[in-house]
Amino acid sequence: MRVLLVDDDPFVRRVIAQELLSDLRIQLEGQAGTLREGRRLLMQHEFDVLMVDIRLGDGSGFELIEEAKKHRSAAE
Repeated sequence: MRVLLVDDDPFVRRVIAQELLSDLRIQLEGQAGTLREGRRLLMQHEFDVLMVDIRLGDGSGFELIEEAKKHRSAAE
């Protein structure tokens, strides 16, 4: 399973990334700390799951979820 992770808290992002990387079934395709960086990830990577913080410093995670649906309608 290919995962993108977007969270503006570096500590939280690191902890979640470590957990994801410990599961051999999961491939962490990319990480971002802002809405802007998250948008870039959507365009640059294939993914099955988007894990996103709803409250990002530069916008709403809901915006990123809506954009993700346009690019990968089957993604969760």
